[in-house]
Amino acid sequence: VNRRTFQLLVCPEKIILSSFLFFFGTGCFDEAIRDFRKVLELNPQFEDAALSLKQAILDKEEKQRRGY
Repeated sequence: VNRRTFQLLVCPEKIILSSFLFFFGTGCFDEAIRDFRKVLELNPQFEDAALSLKQAILDKEEKQRRGY
């Protein structure tokens, strides 16, 4: 097992975080929100995940408000 693989095994929320960044960057807010909730289930103390979840929800609401 190389170091990168070991880090991912020890910290699976990083895998989900990477998925979130892809979805968020492409405007797929439902998928991003789903993945951030998974991250927070794994690590409720992950402050970046909590803040980004809030931002994704706000951005989704803004997108809906503007009719995109």
